Amino acid sequence: MPPEQVDLPAPGPGWVRAAPPPAFGYVSFFFGGKREVQDRGSLRPLGRWEHGEHGCVNAYRRVDPMTHEPVLVGPIIGGAAPEAKALPGGALWYDLPSDGVQFLYLTSGSLVLEAEDRLANGHALATVFRPWALKAAAALATPRQVR
Repeated sequence: MPPEQVDLPAPGPGWVRAAPPPAFGYVSFFFGGKREVQDRGSLRPLGRWEHGEHGCVNAYRRVDPMTHEPVLVGPIIGGAAPEAKALPGGALWYDLPSDGVQFLYLTSGSLVLEAEDRLANGHALATVFRPWALKAAAALATPRQVR
């Protein structure tokens, strides 16, 4: 299946587009559907933006690894999962501070948007990420394929 075309603006000033990595860590564990740290093809990387040495934003679309069709992302339940907060339009917001790193997630439909930075930068990260993620989720609501 050809990759999805994604053309999103940077989250804010000083954010630079970078090559999107495969999903790994909390994003894979919580949103990949298998509770595994290493993604097994469920989260398709759509884009990445970096800010300084530690800040980054990643965009993924959850797909069925066999059919590659989009799969809706439900709320995380159980374990050490962060609590979901409902946002306008049905998006879910997750805030997870862990080991000196602030992780933020916004899910909507089949989209998983992730941000991370040092814990000390958490408020500034949320201020930039939340409005950007809501706009990105609206822009990416319908998958677009390369022809």
